[in-house]
Amino acid sequence: MKKILTFLLLGGCILSLQGCINFSDSEGNSPTKVERITEGDEDFNEDDYITGYYPTLAEAIKHNTLADGKPIDFELVKTIKIIEDEESCIFYGTLFQADDSGEFFAVMRFRTKDKDGKKEYSNPLSYGPLPTEFIDSKLHKNDSVIEEQNMFLNLYSSTYATKTLKNHPNFVWSLSAKKEVQKIKVNNQKPTEVIPFKVEKVQLYFYYFDDLKNNTKDDEFVITIQ
Repeated sequence: MKKILTFLLLGGCILSLQGCINFSDSEGNSPTKVERITEGDEDFNEDDYITGYYPTLAEAIKHNTLADGKPIDFELVKTIKIIEDEESCIFYGTLFQADDSGEFFAVMRFRTKDKDGKKEYSNPLSYGPLPTEFIDSKLHKNDSVIEEQNMFLNLYSSTYATKTLKNHPNFVWSLSAKKEVQKIKVNNQKPTEVIPFKVEKVQLYFYYFDDLKNNTKDDEFVITIQ
């Protein structure tokens, strides 16, 4: 039942987002599918989706190919967290889309390379948008933090998961609009960091574990409030 609810909520989240996003081009190819394809097909060449490398994340985001192979007009607003390994990085932060959804939280993965001693970023190879209306939805307004985060941790750790980075195999993250989330413990661990941020006037919280240990046999998160 939990998995069914998760996918229903995810579907509602995506459908309520930008109507201009098209997840495939006329030939059925899509950069937004890179993660699923590479993890499921060892012969898939991710390089086919890279159109260039850029000196900053802001510029790389502007050169996205997320709408039928063409860029969506995104601006980087706030970088909340970046994790990286030798060849890629994952961005957690907020973007702004002037012609449609305004500011919203998003997850993006980029390939990286060094050029003359400086890091450069590819166009985004995966994209997971999360509008504030979903994070702070009336659907879970009356849920406790434990109830809400039991759903969100499972949702963000599966559907919004990007390729696992080599040096972050147990990186886990989540979001909440509930202030009490600052006292959360998962599998008897405190978050590595809880980062308050605002999207427009809405107060939100991003928290993460650099290395979340699993202490249950059935891989369920054990959530408590300190």
